[in-house]
Amino acid sequence: MPFAAESVDFADPEVIALPQPVLDALRDRQPFHWNPSLKGWFATRFEDVRQVLGSPDFSVEKFGPALDRTSGEGRARLEALAKVLGDWIVFMDPPGHTRLRRAMRTGFMPRDMDALTPKVHARVDQLLAPLEGTSRVELKDAFANPLPAMVISDLFGIPEDDIPELKIWADQLGKFVLGGRQTPDRKRRAFEAVQDFTAYLDGLVESHRSNPRPDLTQHLIDHDEDGDRLSHEEIVHSILLCVWAGYETTANLIANGVMALARNPVQAEALARDPSGIPDAVEEFLRFEGAAQTLVRIAKTDTEVAGQPVAKNEKVFVSLFAANHDPDRFELPGRLDTMRQRNRHMGFGHGIHLCLGAPLARLEGRAAFEGLLKRFEGFRIVEEPAWRDELMTRTAAALHLEWRPRR
Repeated sequence: MPFAAESVDFADPEVIALPQPVLDALRDRQPFHWNPSLKGWFATRFEDVRQVLGSPDFSVEKFGPALDRTSGEGRARLEALAKVLGDWIVFMDPPGHTRLRRAMRTGFMPRDMDALTPKVHARVDQLLAPLEGTSRVELKDAFANPLPAMVISDLFGIPEDDIPELKIWADQLGKFVLGGRQTPDRKRRAFEAVQDFTAYLDGLVESHRSNPRPDLTQHLIDHDEDGDRLSHEEIVHSILLCVWAGYETTANLIANGVMALARNPVQAEALARDPSGIPDAVEEFLRFEGAAQTLVRIAKTDTEVAGQPVAKNEKVFVSLFAANHDPDRFELPGRLDTMRQRNRHMGFGHGIHLCLGAPLARLEGRAAFEGLLKRFEGFRIVEEPAWRDELMTRTAAALHLEWRPRR
């Protein structure tokens, strides 16, 4: 039977659970096609994905077109969300993106990671020490979620006791931002979460103004580039982005990486014997089944991708997952190889919107796997995970493992 790319439904539970065969078929047969279920173009080849992400012909500012298609109570909620999320650099084109990213980059540069490394390892130890006597664990709740939540909260001066409540708000917001298609009231939940989240961060910023302290919240308050300072709303909304993204993506990197090691025990043991290979392994986890799965861009003008005309205002979905498994770019891409070299993947995207927090995610990933492999062995998945239905990320709802304390 002929393969029909236009019939692929990315909300199909089977596609959500096992996307790679579908994406491989699309890349082989119809690598750039119009997908009715997404109402947009879908790109799967590495070079096409890189073109779209690196081209000034495409925009990330999606809330204007979305508002034009929305009315009634839904429009009021979307307007409120757009006011906050429109200040996020991930949804902002130049020159606003350039200005705000410049203000936010301090604290996330590779050189800043040296000072942070001992703190991250201390958080890893804090979370893993109580698990050393266990043989079974739900890894996301016990470790993968709280580690990045603690680290990003440390960076912005958020008290540890407040993290659980902020995580609830972040999860509700994620259903909207990440395209949770099986959550029909996601817009309402996101609206309520943003109201609570911004009210909390208003207080955090005001507390810092009254009592300055050396963290990234204070850096955003004090930022002054030739007289250009951030407004209160820009500060609050930028912290919200960092906290939300810091919780979500690194947790998925850790969980997906552990699943990969559980399915490849020989490579897990090789890393345990020689932890110097862990940085390369983290890059492979990002390529093989990274946290980010799909990104969307909007054509700013009539343009072309892969020889196909794309009209102004049409959406283009780019599959990082498919691009990172492109055999024209990677040798044996469907095989996990923690020793893979020249691994120039797109796990953090590409172009001016390359993930600002990539150095931090890499640091947390390395520390997490060092801690896990030093303490535990024999990773085994005891029940196949249910995958969340979010189009933009590759996220297991939970990860139930068995393991043994390493002797």
